[in-house]
Amino acid sequence: MSDPVWSRDAVAAWSQLLFDSFRHWTGRELFARTGSFADQARALFEASMVVVSHGMEPDPILNYGNHLALDLWELSWEQLVRTPSRLTAEPVNQAERARMLRAAEEQGYFDGYRGVRIS
Repeated sequence: MSDPVWSRDAVAAWSQLLFDSFRHWTGRELFARTGSFADQARALFEASMVVVSHGMEPDPILNYGNHLALDLWELSWEQLVRTPSRLTAEPVNQAERARMLRAAEEQGYFDGYRGVRIS
């Protein structure tokens, strides 16, 4: 049996960057950070809210999705981290997604997305 996704060194390190970035841009914690980095990575992966991120490529590729994101998009971790983020929104919602990404670029994050996501 392979190790859980959240326990992989790169995923645990990225989880810390997500926590730190959210605090930097919002002035608040994503949620209480307790225990070791591994405990925090697990808590983020098992959170009761969808958490996703993508890279800065010209056509950004998803690089993190917690268990709810994986369930929502019906993807394995390996599939998720090869998926262009644009493919997770319906074509009719691409303009809203573009607006969201512009807001994220301007303010460093975006939360409260409302829209249909596709698997």
